[in-house]
Amino acid sequence: VLCLYFQEVPRNGEWLRWVALAVFIAAAVTDILDGYLARKWGELTAFGRIVATSMLREDLSRRLELVDYRKQHPELELEEVKQPLFILGLPRTGTTLLYNLLARDPDHRSPLGWEALYPTPPPRAETYDSDPRIERACRQYDATSRFIPNLQAIHPTGARLPEECIVIKAREFQTGQYWYTFDVPTYYEWIASHSLVPAYRG
Repeated sequence: VLCLYFQEVPRNGEWLRWVALAVFIAAAVTDILDGYLARKWGELTAFGRIVATSMLREDLSRRLELVDYRKQHPELELEEVKQPLFILGLPRTGTTLLYNLLARDPDHRSPLGWEALYPTPPPRAETYDSDPRIERACRQYDATSRFIPNLQAIHPTGARLPEECIVIKAREFQTGQYWYTFDVPTYYEWIASHSLVPAYRG
């Protein structure tokens, strides 16, 4: 379209501008129609399929890393987490705020964003603030913010901020992260009919 809509048109070439306008309108209409049909039929647009494939591939990679690490370290099954705190509530009721307040208590331990995204191997105390996964996670959170500019005002996230179970449960493919991102009712129906216990045991 940009190639057709140039300032100086050849003699008798005014029609090229109308062609450019028609192509632009056709592209806009088909894009709107594509999105409408995808939502109506519970399918993804072409761009949505690209994003979904990338997310699923990433989550599958992290899951395989976790499975492999646990096989190499069976002693993890004997680890005991004493008196964990669980924050439960409906969306938009202040659970994230409470979670972040508790995370500031030095006597509590909350996983940060980079740990939730890249959990294996476990972080080491001597490199906790300089682990290369932090920068990688920063890029991932920044990319999300570019796609969803208002997200930080609604739900602050970041590589060095406490992260909730929505990211962690993605390793079991049982997470609201998918139905928040994609309009796929069948996935919501599937997750609603399955126990989340495996996702929390992860």
